[in-house]
Amino acid sequence: MKAILEALIFASPDPLTPKAMSNCSNTEPKEDVQAALAELRQDYERPGGLQLVEVRGGIRSSRAPIFTSGSGAVSRAHHRSSRCRRSRHSRHRVSEPITAIEITRVRGVNTSGVLNTLLERHRDQVVGRKPVVGRPFLYARRKSS
Repeated sequence: MKAILEALIFASPDPLTPKAMSNCSNTEPKEDVQAALAELRQDYERPGGLQLVEVRGGIRSSRAPIFTSGSGAVSRAHHRSSRCRRSRHSRHRVSEPITAIEITRVRGVNTSGVLNTLLERHRDQVVGRKPVVGRPFLYARRKSS
């Protein structure tokens, strides 16, 4: 159970609440999930590269404070991977509400992967649904604040 919780916390893009952890494990009693979570927290008390932190009522894994200072091998490796060159298609930005199919039609290539990346990086956003059959999402450039 502890290994399952660890994998769930690591894989979740958002902080995972204890309730969500219990819901993911329908076969285990809530008390067993809480006991496994307590053991997992105790395991992460040891010095290491990762830690469990509480954020917004949930738990997530992150780098230990010693590795978040902005210097060292971890920061250099992270900075190097985040500077990847983007293709011409990924540099395309949505400027008005438009559906993914319309973007694909204009660009001439499947843009679903690029669109998902732009959404994950909070550069574009879903602004509504088009009032047609299937009600596809409408995407637009995120307003900078």
